[in-house]
Amino acid sequence: QDRGKYVYANGDEFMGIWEKGLKLNGTFYFKDGRVSTRRWQNGTLVACQDFDPQKRLYQATITKAQVHDPAKGRYGTSALAGTMVSPRGVRID
Repeated sequence: QDRGKYVYANGDEFMGIWEKGLKLNGTFYFKDGRVSTRRWQNGTLVACQDFDPQKRLYQATITKAQVHDPAKGRYGTSALAGTMVSPRGVRID
């Protein structure tokens, strides 16, 4: 396993752990202030949790089944809407 930091051309950063050249887990730091913690298994994203610092809210953790749900990739779908959770774990509907 290796730890490291990757800076994308647009200025976003990923800091985390790689295994055999594939991301294992880590955190994306986006230029707009968003933070996204993600976990992979054999190169496939299996979990993701985003934090919006402007709203100071965590979104619910997204599982592998939700990440790879074809309905979420359709333009205009309401499936992209998620439940918001405060930093203290309180659901905001």
